[in-house]
Amino acid sequence: MRARGRDLVDACHAGRVDAVLSLIAHGADADEGGDIWHDSTALMVASARGHVACVRALLDARAAVDRATTAGTTALMYASRGGHADCVHTLLCAGAAVDRAKEGGWTALALGSRAGRVGCVRALLRARAAVNRARGGSGATALMYACQGGHTDCARALLGAGALADRAKANGATALMVASVEGRVNCVRALLRARAAVDMAMAGGVTALAAASEYGHVDCAAALLRARADVNGASGSGHTPLVRARRHLRVLQLLCAYGARREELLSPAHPMVRDVPAECLAWLTETRRWSTALHHVEHLPTRRVRALLVAGADVSVTDGGAGDAPTPLALALALLARSARAHAGAQLVVDAARAWSPATHALFPACARARAVQLLLVGVLIARGSALPYLAPSAHALLDVWLRHVMAHAVSRGECGPEPVCMSDSQSDSE
Repeated sequence: MRARGRDLVDACHAGRVDAVLSLIAHGADADEGGDIWHDSTALMVASARGHVACVRALLDARAAVDRATTAGTTALMYASRGGHADCVHTLLCAGAAVDRAKEGGWTALALGSRAGRVGCVRALLRARAAVNRARGGSGATALMYACQGGHTDCARALLGAGALADRAKANGATALMVASVEGRVNCVRALLRARAAVDMAMAGGVTALAAASEYGHVDCAAALLRARADVNGASGSGHTPLVRARRHLRVLQLLCAYGARREELLSPAHPMVRDVPAECLAWLTETRRWSTALHHVEHLPTRRVRALLVAGADVSVTDGGAGDAPTPLALALALLARSARAHAGAQLVVDAARAWSPATHALFPACARARAVQLLLVGVLIARGSALPYLAPSAHALLDVWLRHVMAHAVSRGECGPEPVCMSDSQSDSE
């Protein structure tokens, strides 16, 4: 009987369902384990290998669906970790305990999420697996494991099933922080769309933005900043995201573009100054008089540049002091001159600096656009001859003159004060 058990396990490993059926018919114990498989049963082996026909044959022979190894691993856990969704479905239909945990608190859902097995995750969720169950002493959830591995489809499935985006581990880390540390930008975006708290902090006051900055994950930092993360928020140690990003030039540039205060890194007395690489320190020093977000046009997504311009950003501002800083317009022109390919954001700044015209209308602030509409209506009335009938034969020419030579001087960007810049959380950096 013991030999038949070993043969049964070997047949399940190879996926030979005909041999499985024959051995069962000749009295093999469906729950017998093979020596080389330690305490794993034939059902566990078939599930781990993804041989669903063997799984069905064993279940028909009344194999114990929830039998576990000494470590507590069941056939369902093996199938979920291995990504065998059809085996997971079959085992669940046979009554497998969906939320049973092995040593360390690992459930089938946590194992599948960590491995990125989205088909298994969905099957377990349909069986009402406890989506927010935390593992052991760490307090980590399936969502955190999915985000740690960058398994965005699993994260979306878990969020759709009610996973709590702001559930924290024992150390205070949320899924957003985990994704930010690992640089999993698509998971960061999915969590932000699920309204994860962008400025929630773990033990020590470290936020997701601080974590992304420290590890140099510029895309994650950009997504968090677009979601209005606090760019100057300090941790318990007093370190801001800029200080944490001191070794990563691209992240430094991005943070400064969103208003990070650089004074502490430029102070000789700051203890972290000695850790700032030469190229980072040189850039911080060279750009210290860049006083507006638009000065950083090179490092801003095109959509944000447009939003700043529409909100009334001044393309000709210097530094408000000595006046020796370049203007955003000068920086944009220089960027276009040296770039091998067009830079859409810089081109928008150059276009916005031009006189009003139908082509530049959309880049002007709201009050300037409203004034343009009013003036255009006046021009149309004049052109139609309602005010001066003798000009009616030249209506088209008159309207053209009105647009080109009157409105171009009557509408200006400077007549409006600055407006709030509103950005959608879902807007892409590449746009």
